[in-house]
Amino acid sequence: RTGQEPFSTDEMWLSVIGSVFSPTWKGAVYSEKENALLIKTISKYNLETSKEDSSLIQLDDMSSMFSNFAINIDSNTIKLGLPLIDDKLRITTSMLVCLLAAPSAGKSTVSFGVLNHLSKQNLKSFFFSLDMGAPLVYQRLIQRLTGDSGDDIFENYKKQTPRIKEYETKLKEEYKNVKFCFQSGLTVDSIREALLREKEATGEVPKLVLVDYLECVDSQFSDPTQSKGYVAKRLKDIANEFNTCVLLLVQPAKISGDPSNELTSYTQIKGSSVIQEAASVILTLSRPGFDTKDPSNDKYVTFTVVKNRMGSLGAFDLSWDGLTGKIGLLMIDELEE
Repeated sequence: RTGQEPFSTDEMWLSVIGSVFSPTWKGAVYSEKENALLIKTISKYNLETSKEDSSLIQLDDMSSMFSNFAINIDSNTIKLGLPLIDDKLRITTSMLVCLLAAPSAGKSTVSFGVLNHLSKQNLKSFFFSLDMGAPLVYQRLIQRLTGDSGDDIFENYKKQTPRIKEYETKLKEEYKNVKFCFQSGLTVDSIREALLREKEATGEVPKLVLVDYLECVDSQFSDPTQSKGYVAKRLKDIANEFNTCVLLLVQPAKISGDPSNELTSYTQIKGSSVIQEAASVILTLSRPGFDTKDPSNDKYVTFTVVKNRMGSLGAFDLSWDGLTGKIGLLMIDELEE
């Protein structure tokens, strides 16, 4: 009728059938609960839509689900590779986890470490980089693994030195289980479709889906607060639907200050309170000693657990290497400082 090319079979299954029959489908334009004409028609002819409610389960079903989850708790637990934190904080699949930090505090750098740690555990991850393009991410990964400065890296590429081969080999080894996405205008539906394609192709989904960062994800809402709340809620749904962990990077309001200011409450997240409610765990990141005029003291990082549905809260002081983003334990004298 319209002269358009027909959908391919893959497109039909992924974009149409997979979307319509998903647990998050709301009926769209033709919902009998929202479309005015359908509502009038149902009322006029006294029609009933009988549908089995599969969302309600009994306690026995819950017991079976929990038993399976508990037996496989080791494989359902996500270790971030952050000293002390992994011992005190249990992050599992089906969770939305938020990492809150000021701009330039190191959220992306910490993310690279998390992806690296999971890859070395032979666990798959997806990294949706909406803030930095592929060249910048690749440079940051090289810096993290080698400690080479940006100028040194560029010089090696300009002169085509043997060091380039070392970069490529090292990155392939350290991030072999990570898939990257740099698509502009990314939506939550795009993320869901990527997971569906992965499940169809390999029979499994990644243990971690990392989104950098919330404000860059598009939605149908023009109001920023409403949009961010919607995206956070949908990402929580994706974590539940695919039994994966979604790590979402978020920013505080500008009044919270620069990276040196410690963030002690999840209410400091910029945007809708829906974000705070949707997350099972919220971690904040700050850098005591951060000073653009004097970087000599910028060698510490503090992670604070400000929300944890399944355990206690707490703060962790660790060492920080700005160039490589490496995080480690503090010695006694460093703790005193």
